[in-house]
Amino acid sequence: MSQRSGLMMRGGANRQAGVLYQLWKEGPISRGALADLMGLNLPTVSAVVQDLIKSGEVIEEGFATSTGGRKAQLLDVNPKRGGIVAIEFSSRGILSASSDMKGRLN
Repeated sequence: MSQRSGLMMRGGANRQAGVLYQLWKEGPISRGALADLMGLNLPTVSAVVQDLIKSGEVIEEGFATSTGGRKAQLLDVNPKRGGIVAIEFSSRGILSASSDMKGRLN
């Protein structure tokens, strides 16, 4: 684990921010894959994810494919929980765009 990611993982709020970022970047992804990606243990990731689900920041979205055993629940950021707005002012006019949290244009 890099020094930067190690610093990011200290403390509850930083862990939540780190999990949200990884879900936004890599999602949908399973808890196990998220734990591996972040260098955290599964119970820690599960606890953080549970808090984020309760707050509405994260949603469970389908199941991963499985070659045997129980299928892993996939997680993703809730695209309806926020949005992104971009505005460009230039001599030719004003351009604007808005999207949900997954980058899908509105």
